[in-house]
Amino acid sequence: MLELYWVFMKKSSQMSKKVEIDLEAIGKRLKEARKKINCTLSEMNEMCGVAKSTLSEMEAGLKKPHHLYLYLLSTKYNININWIFSGKGSMFLDFEIKLDFGEDNKIIKELFHLLGKFPVLRYEILRHYLVFKADNKDLFDGSKD
Repeated sequence: MLELYWVFMKKSSQMSKKVEIDLEAIGKRLKEARKKINCTLSEMNEMCGVAKSTLSEMEAGLKKPHHLYLYLLSTKYNININWIFSGKGSMFLDFEIKLDFGEDNKIIKELFHLLGKFPVLRYEILRHYLVFKADNKDLFDGSKD
């Protein structure tokens, strides 16, 4: 079984937090979702611009999911990305996600654009989020927001 370890390290310490990703299980769920929405690899390639060979390797658990593919699944087909990564919850979201950050909408839109262009930035922000979540468990436990 292929496993990928993402290690996020605090710069001020030598502690590391490991998040284990089961690419094989994620790949199976990606394939299941694609089949459920009745799309071929060629159709997905045309819609998101990710090569068919890459899509096939993702479904086989050989590559991590491409952000453009995940974006397409979540926005066009309402696929639950949490389900893709964890297997928890339902395949489809029961609601439409509307993000409104008020005055910060422009900044958030720019951030999402940059996250797609610069993987290092994406992982740095994810690292900060995971550290914040670990340090503030009381804010996340039991909340349904």
